[in-house]
Amino acid sequence: MLSREYSGGVLFLSPARYAIMEVADGTIYMRIFFGGPLTDLAHPEETKRFYVRLSEIARQNGFDYYWAFLNGTDPIKNPDVPSDVVYETDLQELGKSDLMIAYVGEPTTGTGQEIEYAKEHDIPVYLLYESGKHVTRMVLGSPNVLGTIEFTGIEDALGKLDILLREIKKSVHLPTVNV
Repeated sequence: MLSREYSGGVLFLSPARYAIMEVADGTIYMRIFFGGPLTDLAHPEETKRFYVRLSEIARQNGFDYYWAFLNGTDPIKNPDVPSDVVYETDLQELGKSDLMIAYVGEPTTGTGQEIEYAKEHDIPVYLLYESGKHVTRMVLGSPNVLGTIEFTGIEDALGKLDILLREIKKSVHLPTVNV
């Protein structure tokens, strides 16, 4: 099961599970798998610009990240990629990630599958959606969903994601080892 502790609302991730890397200067890097609908979006270009801005917040906070649509499996830009390749690629990339942030403001079956895969592989998930949206209780009830970011607009979403990522960085404790 997912190894997690709460202290004053702060999440502590277990370094035994996560691929947290510390470089010589003490900087901690974690990898986010961003998930969200890509097929039949109401406003595809606007949504993808929002996704890119989310990834910019991750990068500013020292996180590596993966977005499927930026890596060769976009249903519009890469329609000839076979479905089984999309499935395998996305799940392999999710498996290499420390946490998942899933935009669930539009219906999507693929993101639901990814959330379930994250549960089966002890990858924590945070949900992101607009205030007033009705998110399925099945997703909200997933035991690996550690929190939600409910937002009123793009700038609000970016600000709240920034706060979340700063808190995650502060809460990660690497073990002290004397060898």
